Amino acid sequence: MIEHPTDPTKREGMALVIVLGFIAVLAVLGVSLMITTRIDRLATSSFADMTRARQLTHAALARALDDIDAAMLSGSGRTYPQTNIFYIPNASGVITGGLYAGAEFYVSSAVTSSLPQRIGLDAVRVGTSVVGRVGYVAVDSSGYVDINLISSRNRGRGTSGGEIQLSPSILTEVKTLGDFLYDRSNTWRRFESLAELYYAGLYSDTMVTNRPPRDVFVYSNFGEDLNPKGEPKVYLGGTEDDLTARKTEVVQALTDSGVQNAALVFDNLLDYVDTDPYPRNLDSFCTEAVPMINEVIVSNTITRTMRGSTNVYTHRFYLTVETWYPFSHKSSPVVTLEPPASGLSLTMVAGSTPALQPDLSSGIAPKNLPAHSTNSYQLTTWMWEKEAFDLPGAIQFGAQVSFNGAFYLKIGNQEVDKAILPSRNLAVRANLAQSQGASFAVSDPRLNHDVNEWSSQAGGSVTPERVNPIPAGKEGEGVSTMYVRDFPFDKVAPLSGLGSVGELGYLSVGQPWRTIALYNTRGQALHPVLDYFTLTPPGSNMVRRGLVNINSASTAAVQSVFYATPIESYPGGGGPTLTVAAASILASNHIQRLHTVSSGSAVYETNRSIALLGDFDTNLLAGVQGKLTVAFPNGLVDDATYESVVRNSAGLFSYRQNLFTVYLYAQSITPGGVTGAEQRAVAIIWRDPEYKDAANPVNKMFLRFFRWL
Repeated sequence: MIEHPTDPTKREGMALVIVLGFIAVLAVLGVSLMITTRIDRLATSSFADMTRARQLTHAALARALDDIDAAMLSGSGRTYPQTNIFYIPNASGVITGGLYAGAEFYVSSAVTSSLPQRIGLDAVRVGTSVVGRVGYVAVDSSGYVDINLISSRNRGRGTSGGEIQLSPSILTEVKTLGDFLYDRSNTWRRFESLAELYYAGLYSDTMVTNRPPRDVFVYSNFGEDLNPKGEPKVYLGGTEDDLTARKTEVVQALTDSGVQNAALVFDNLLDYVDTDPYPRNLDSFCTEAVPMINEVIVSNTITRTMRGSTNVYTHRFYLTVETWYPFSHKSSPVVTLEPPASGLSLTMVAGSTPALQPDLSSGIAPKNLPAHSTNSYQLTTWMWEKEAFDLPGAIQFGAQVSFNGAFYLKIGNQEVDKAILPSRNLAVRANLAQSQGASFAVSDPRLNHDVNEWSSQAGGSVTPERVNPIPAGKEGEGVSTMYVRDFPFDKVAPLSGLGSVGELGYLSVGQPWRTIALYNTRGQALHPVLDYFTLTPPGSNMVRRGLVNINSASTAAVQSVFYATPIESYPGGGGPTLTVAAASILASNHIQRLHTVSSGSAVYETNRSIALLGDFDTNLLAGVQGKLTVAFPNGLVDDATYESVVRNSAGLFSYRQNLFTVYLYAQSITPGGVTGAEQRAVAIIWRDPEYKDAANPVNKMFLRFFRWL
């Protein structure tokens, strides 16, 4: 075999090719690694910038919280925002483009046109280096109706926020009421933002309108209101024994409310809630649902008849006691009328015929009275008769009559009413031509124990079975229905349900036809008892939802509270309700009073008073009545029905909530001073305008909703 020698040059070339291939592969790998590393570095840098931007968004939120709190605490401390919109007007950075793109519908359409189009961004520094910029726009959302709780259930007397009725005539966001309520309960369950409500309208042409919401919001959370001293209100719940244990604080709260005779009014309060019909103090104006002695009438007549050939003269002397049961919520108990034990005294005047003097020595026997029907009178009469025959001369009889003690009404052996008449005499005179009577009458039967409240009437001024004349200067609030609950405020009573603080308006203050005033009445400013008493148990920390901020500037929101309010003489009494038009009048008047600027500020900014609902006089309600006579048959006619406007709506208002929708902006800045990333978000912030407690003077704030944009 022949061997051929290998060419070393060829082997060297092949090695070179292989080496060059490896070098090329390594070069490609190196370049790829460099590209990948650069991409990863850029991605990591971008992620870091975005992470920093998101972290800075939380810094923007903290800045917004701090600025909002500072603005609310400025001056004397506000309970309601002074302005609709908070933002940073001038700062080191500015953002102008696309500020609300895709997020306009998170706030009421009433303010969208006022949103600023130029937002200042404040620099965030680490040492001297700027690492980012933050800004915000905070929009007041405090004064609207909670769309998640408003309903169509029957409007009651203001004990639950869910009573506020949804009327598409007032809240135009809702198109078809039934469809909305059904879809909210079965499809949406709960709206978390106004944007959700807006987009729900895009998917349903019957549930809500497509227009951006204006007078509703999606959240509410009200703590218990404090009194004007910043202290917890006095609890009105419990039995008479429970109230008695709190007598000192109840009397003080009545005094602070400007209520006259506060200690005696407290006794009246106990009678209002206890279950028995016995007034605890007959020498006061304590009131139970029993008949009351209203007028005492004396009269006489002389008649002549022939008995054969004899002239018979008959003198009849009458004592008539009028009892009045001025209550409409139930019939009265059966009572016994007991005249003075020593009867009455009769002294003849000159010119009287002695033979006609009646014999009163036998006294006056008590009489049983049947039950009075609602708001009715009864006349109970005793008669003495004296006959004489063939009398010569002018026939007449006149006398001065006085009473020798008090009149009583009793249930069994228990006295329930006491009337003490004046010591002065009543004059009666009769002859064959005429008969004249005279009476003592009291204008307000709750005060019949006071001799100074009785006036003398004679002839045509005697008013049996009618309201007695009211002396000038003692008109008070005018004649009105009386009511006694006979049940604790915090318990569900038959027919009338849970009680309300507004029922204090039924309590007499010891002046004729003058009760605790829930609104400005003739000669009496309102008593702000709504600001001093509560039916929320102390220490319960009860959260109330669905209420409307009493300082709201939204006519539709306030109107929604007044709408369908029962106009009734007493709780559970039935009657008309406030129409949409009537509610509009009341809402506009209320807002005008609170938001009119006076001396550089408006009441709403610092208002904690629920009692301001009654800061009107009867002229306003008379105007409502006059414009809506068809809708108000027999409504708004007396103090009790006037007060029902306040009494049945006050529980649906509160001041203890601030809500803000906040647009958040953040930019992260690279070491080179370039904007690395930008992040936006929207949040809903709740704030308590009151301190959490006296020992911790901090206004609680929390984040209710947050969404990245």
